[in-house]
Amino acid sequence: MVRSLSIFRGATIAAAVFTGTWISTACATGQLQPQTPTSTPSTATNTAEPQLSPSPSATAAEAPTPSAEPDAATQEEPPPTPAEIAANEIAEKVWAFYRDKKTFKAQTTRWVMIRGHEERRQGAVRFRRPDRFALRESEPKLVVVGDGHSIRSRSGPLGRLHEASRQDDAWSPLFMFLWENLTKSHRLRMGRVTNLRIPGFEDGLIVGGSPKDSTATYKSFSVSVDEHTHEVRGVYVAVRRTRVQFGVAFTKPEYNIDIPDSEFVLDVPEGTEVVTP
Repeated sequence: MVRSLSIFRGATIAAAVFTGTWISTACATGQLQPQTPTSTPSTATNTAEPQLSPSPSATAAEAPTPSAEPDAATQEEPPPTPAEIAANEIAEKVWAFYRDKKTFKAQTTRWVMIRGHEERRQGAVRFRRPDRFALRESEPKLVVVGDGHSIRSRSGPLGRLHEASRQDDAWSPLFMFLWENLTKSHRLRMGRVTNLRIPGFEDGLIVGGSPKDSTATYKSFSVSVDEHTHEVRGVYVAVRRTRVQFGVAFTKPEYNIDIPDSEFVLDVPEGTEVVTP
């Protein structure tokens, strides 16, 4: 068993990584402007690093944690900003939409930029409550499955098998809106985005932020939300210690349909090398 290679490098080998800062300069042709729901979207077309509304303790490019830990007896949470209140309200509506959905399937378009090389890859995702999921792409071949405890991924007929707990992998942030209320585990802020090449992020509401757990595998994420239905149209995640940029869009969604167990199985030939964190 190979333990010297992290799951993040393994995910890179499998072309399966989420990275970057908030939808970074390299992937943007527009600008994300901090807004409350009553604001007007930016019409800027210059290339600039998008920004969310800053939290009281940090900018959008940083995890909103204090630079020094104050004494626990005197530490007080700052009051939420209007952008944070608005983001929590949207996240609650997103969870209200998905929490009663027993199953979900959709077509996916995954946007990947590696060392300045940009690709779009087509695939499909399946989800069954409480937290089983599978993502499959054909060109290049990629399979990722999760059962709520571990995540396994493999690329190509001779590829290594990358395996990690859900807490240690780089895939679960893609699907977490399906199995949890984002307000419980994240500090959220509000924004609006236009003119981005990432599929699913061409326009619309953006809810984003960073995990409250400082040991999480990702440092920030954003979710593109339909303003009327509150369905999630796309997800972008920035994973720690990697420069590959990743985004995914969901299209043609279907809910509460039968999904067989075989959809969540990853066949691994005998002798396959296993990579763990």
